[in-house]
Amino acid sequence: MKHPQGAPMQAPYADGGKEVVPCPETGGSGGMSDPARKIHRMTIEEFLAWDDGSGIDYELYLGEPVPRHIRYVNGRPVAQAAASAEHAAIVANVAGELRNRLRLPCRAFSDAGVARPDKEQSYYKPDVLVSCVGGRIPGWIVPNPILIVEVLSRGTAGFDEGPKLSAYCALPSVQAVLFVEPLKPEARLVRRVGDRWELEFLNGLDAAARIDALDLDLPLAEIYRGVAFEDDRP
Repeated sequence: MKHPQGAPMQAPYADGGKEVVPCPETGGSGGMSDPARKIHRMTIEEFLAWDDGSGIDYELYLGEPVPRHIRYVNGRPVAQAAASAEHAAIVANVAGELRNRLRLPCRAFSDAGVARPDKEQSYYKPDVLVSCVGGRIPGWIVPNPILIVEVLSRGTAGFDEGPKLSAYCALPSVQAVLFVEPLKPEARLVRRVGDRWELEFLNGLDAAARIDALDLDLPLAEIYRGVAFEDDRP
């Protein structure tokens, strides 16, 4: 099964399963930027000191700020200052459940940054990440992330499962990347197995994401605790 760069992965079957997949290659901007525009490509240091005054939360991709949250208005993408309430609830559930299950020095971080040491113009802020580096972490970049969790949205799924996944896979410390669907109890776990990556589809509240590197299971029932799906609403 092919996963085109900049396009979200789709499950080939509904009842879950595993398959071996390569991480997508980093190429263009995943449709997030306009190549005709001439821009100053920032370094991470410049980006962290930059503020456009809009209140919009950005990441840095190949030197260009990219909005973290996008929604569609009349079919057009519009950058948002924050995620939706349901998105935020799922992120809080993931972070809370990880904190309950992790053993020190491993910790869960929300809205913290990750970056490749060899890429000074890209800086990403996963919804949740886990690192087992002990002691105080200076600055905004968390070293040696082991698990990265992204709660998907229509506006950014292609970017999350394309260029960002490629960057995450390139970090030697990363052992698993979990993509969580916001509108139904489904997730996709991209897991490092030796020198390859394995993709597992998780479906339904009885499923759980097994993170061997942290010796824990992350149940979908806890990820979606209190979340009302479209079919559940009166």
